[in-house]
Amino acid sequence: MVAAVITVPLNWLLGSLLWLPYYSGLFGFLVEGLIAGAVAFRVASAARPVSRLNRIVGIALLVVFSMNLLLLFEFHHFRNKIALPPKFVTTRNNIIRAQKDESARVAAIEAVETRAQQAFANMLANNFPPANAYGYARWVTVTGLADIEVHGERERIEARHRGWIWPVRTGIGALLLALGFWLAFDALAQREPVRNVLQPGEPFDEIDDLDDEDDEDTSSGSDGS
Repeated sequence: MVAAVITVPLNWLLGSLLWLPYYSGLFGFLVEGLIAGAVAFRVASAARPVSRLNRIVGIALLVVFSMNLLLLFEFHHFRNKIALPPKFVTTRNNIIRAQKDESARVAAIEAVETRAQQAFANMLANNFPPANAYGYARWVTVTGLADIEVHGERERIEARHRGWIWPVRTGIGALLLALGFWLAFDALAQREPVRNVLQPGEPFDEIDDLDDEDDEDTSSGSDGS
């Protein structure tokens, strides 16, 4: 539950970073799993040891939830950017010339983006229903291209990752996310806490003492020979 909550803001951010050049946004899946898993580990550590099966089932559920949430955010970010400049520049210039009032001009320009988003939703509803994130997934996998018309001006909308690239990218992202969770939860298999920091009063061996013991073992071996 804790890990699922942590993935919400992380997926919102990752949804806008997926289209980074050279697929570098994929690194975010691993980071998300490590961060969300580390926070959840603090809560789940009280239940150690956790069996391998329980960890696998938990990670699988987290990956399914997170990937569906990411799809929703990816669709949201893509839809909100389809009409940003330089798209529909002629329509915007016509509005600027026609509208003298500043507030009316701003409202009319914002309406262009709203109309473009609605046109995109209509395209999904007509060709790749439903007109939501799952329709977007169908569209981006099949073609990833669409012609959107607003006030008589037509623009080509393209998804940077489209066709077979999109499901492959998404699948690799899911595997990296699962790997991040697995690394974060790995220590839950141990019955006792795993730590590399000495507690107050805990005995320890100094490096010099270890060196002296090695010298004594070497000397003993030489004498015996």
